[in-house]
Amino acid sequence: MSSTRSSAGLALWISKVVPAVPRVVFEAWLDPSALKVFLSPAKGTSAARVETEPRVGGRFAIATRQGDVELEHTGEYRVIEPFERLVFTWRSGAAEDPSQVSLTFEPVGREQTRLTLEHTGIGSEPAQRQHEQTWNRVFHELLRAITH
Repeated sequence: MSSTRSSAGLALWISKVVPAVPRVVFEAWLDPSALKVFLSPAKGTSAARVETEPRVGGRFAIATRQGDVELEHTGEYRVIEPFERLVFTWRSGAAEDPSQVSLTFEPVGREQTRLTLEHTGIGSEPAQRQHEQTWNRVFHELLRAITH
């Protein structure tokens, strides 16, 4: 992970090699049933509801639940370049302002993808640390979801 600060807020980058072709990894990020499996921000958290409208300008809503607490995450798809790039706004109940997430899907060899996440516009250092932990967990769960 690397991070920076700019006038637009804090940013972080995470890159991992995933043992699946770009098509499989990309499609998982737009499929509500797949998102429900791997998009859990913390241990003991599950995605209670996932709705997606996978088109540029389309919106998504993800409600995660930990015990009796439900947290809503919403955004809008800004760029959808099949199997290569996905960009969306990101707003969660824990964040004051919306930020932006960019994902790139780069083929590595025959059966792998370098998945790179850039999250920009994060409002504070505590939020940046929390997002780093969350995205690393999401990547871990994504690996488990697409390899089982």
